[in-house]
Amino acid sequence: MTDSEFIQENAPANLAIAEAYRAKIDKIRASLPNCIIVPGFEALQDYLRHHTWSTEQCVEAYPWSITNFRKLAGKDLPFILSTPEVRKRFWKEVAAFDPRAQNAKYLYDPADLHDWFATNLVTEIETVLVPLSLMAENPDGLR
Repeated sequence: MTDSEFIQENAPANLAIAEAYRAKIDKIRASLPNCIIVPGFEALQDYLRHHTWSTEQCVEAYPWSITNFRKLAGKDLPFILSTPEVRKRFWKEVAAFDPRAQNAKYLYDPADLHDWFATNLVTEIETVLVPLSLMAENPDGLR
């Protein structure tokens, strides 16, 4: 009998519960790598003070489509998975959200979105339009 077999056979019941919990967390992290996982509902309350935006609000704040959001920032931004249990336990906090965020599946922090744009947005100026009247001595002659 190996050590791991001995531990499994003689392990307390709490170890089995902890292993099942760990397996569920690993499954969530595999499918939703940016999901914020906290050690209990009490810790989640602090996150709900900041993560108040739905996907729709993120799309509305900056000029892009929902598809572009999911392909770009949606892959990088941390979020809270807002389940019915979360909405039930923190109904006061959720009631203060924008109506679109109250039933949203994912809740984002607007500051994280701002930071993502500050890091990833690259802009270039291609054309500058200057009125000719500012550069000509006789602007009426240009007409």
